[in-house]
Amino acid sequence: TASKQHVCCECDRTIQPGERYQRAGGKDRDRETWFEYKTCLTCREIRSVFYCGGSYYFERLWEEMEDQAFAELTTASPCFTALSPAARAVVMDRWRAWKKLK
Repeated sequence: TASKQHVCCECDRTIQPGERYQRAGGKDRDRETWFEYKTCLTCREIRSVFYCGGSYYFERLWEEMEDQAFAELTTASPCFTALSPAARAVVMDRWRAWKKLK
């Protein structure tokens, strides 16, 4: 739960105090520097469903959705129907922007 404002590393939305979010961090092996990523729960859900438990890079969710998912995405696709209504709305908004329908 956020104790102060953060910014989602995927969608750049402000995570408000009191809001739940995912925090992941660690130490970079090559540079020996610390890193930390904060992700809103909507982007976390979308990443989890579309990556099917596979590996991913933080800060690349929407770029990879455009490159790999949006061209084939339909509202009947298993990944899309597995999302919560709120996450579906976010995916549809991003898809419409990608298709230049907005």
